[in-house]
Amino acid sequence: MLYECDKKESIPRDYWCQQENADNNSVATDGTLHNDSISSRTGWQGSQVSMAQGNSDKNFDFDHLYDCLMLDSGTTHSIIANEKLLVGITAAKVPIGMSTNAGEKAIAKEAQLLGAGTVYHDVSCIANPLSLGELSDKYRITMDTAVDNAFYVQMDNGRIVKFSRDRNNLYLITPTQCLLNQVAKINIKVRAVGISNVLTLKETLEGFSTREIQDARLARKLYNIAGTPSARALKYLIQSNTVKNNPFTLKDVKVADEIFGQQPSVIKGRNKRKTPRVVENHLEIPNEIVVRNQDLVLCVDCLHINSYLFPTSIDKTIKFRACVPIYDTTTKEYKRAMQQIIKKYNVAGFRVSKLHADNEFKPLTEPLEG
Repeated sequence: MLYECDKKESIPRDYWCQQENADNNSVATDGTLHNDSISSRTGWQGSQVSMAQGNSDKNFDFDHLYDCLMLDSGTTHSIIANEKLLVGITAAKVPIGMSTNAGEKAIAKEAQLLGAGTVYHDVSCIANPLSLGELSDKYRITMDTAVDNAFYVQMDNGRIVKFSRDRNNLYLITPTQCLLNQVAKINIKVRAVGISNVLTLKETLEGFSTREIQDARLARKLYNIAGTPSARALKYLIQSNTVKNNPFTLKDVKVADEIFGQQPSVIKGRNKRKTPRVVENHLEIPNEIVVRNQDLVLCVDCLHINSYLFPTSIDKTIKFRACVPIYDTTTKEYKRAMQQIIKKYNVAGFRVSKLHADNEFKPLTEPLEG
């Protein structure tokens, strides 16, 4: 039987989220006073899964822990081992040192767990413990053993998630196949666009006040109406009072950029692809070919492309093609083009002994300089 929790709004906050240590101070085990506002980036994990040696009771089964989520009140930070449950695994912005009864371990990766936000990731863990403290900061959690020995987490959309007690005295939930498929689809999109970390708009808005978000939306609307001008032009538009009674400031524009980022149309329209550097690729001709083909016969003709002239040539032995543009039909231009072609052969060690051409090249009866 599913226990229907009362609505969050109908219960005073003092009863379901008691404010402890209002002065943000806590006493350590050694009696010293620490300030919780300063994050030490260390954590404690007190969850213990054990079985007596020689116990043949098959009720003790720990293999399924890797595929389940465990709600643990003895864990400071949520640590997920199963990669199939996570989106956008990346290096942690602030690595942590986790202390357990078995020793200490450094954890340097983090990811997104749908519904829980940012969690730490370590493949060497045997389970996926969710911190009861971290989860209670986001959602209302209730438990009444007189009704059902389970934890009930009330999500923002009204859906209730149940962590049931299993045969190993742990409170677990098995993710549905629908959730696993959703995570897999998101990871495919992340890899396709080369993004290693997913940050939703809702998570981005958490760092700004309601007034800042409203002003940022209106500032972005003005930006689009003005035709997505450059940053310099938009700054002049606001400071010069070109738009009468403009309530926006440069700070509103900056906040809009931090929340919404750049417009895709602006990125596509103003960025240009860099022209690749031209690389000349000269092939070395084997010496045997050069020795056996010292004298070459060159065939020449003229192409007409859109009223432009291009003398083109090919030799009968190596079959090397060349094409040079000329600007008019004067003998000087024809001679310049032919000298360019013949120099290519001379640099490679060949000599043009004969020239086959029509009457168009008759003015070139004088010897051409190589």
